[in-house]
Amino acid sequence: MIPQSVIKLSLQIIIKWRLILHFNFKVTWFSTEPGMLIRFYKSDLLEKYKLLTLKEIMSTGANLGKKHCLALAKKLPHAFITTGYGISQFDLKVSH
Repeated sequence: MIPQSVIKLSLQIIIKWRLILHFNFKVTWFSTEPGMLIRFYKSDLLEKYKLLTLKEIMSTGANLGKKHCLALAKKLPHAFITTGYGISQFDLKVSH
């Protein structure tokens, strides 16, 4: 069994790596699952990396929830936050 401290450290490394990529490459659109977005706004990394070029954030795979959307919007007020929950059903109809 993997110790909880190792899991937490691994998630922090992934979050920091993603934020640095977005900061350095001026990404304008970002999509990930809700758990990662919650970790983003709860971490202090969004204080360090403002990500001003980010225009849209999409939560995929599950609904992010109003409470989390509002908390994320406080950290990134310049970004449009949306959910892509149910997008796989939409893709099926478009592709056929």
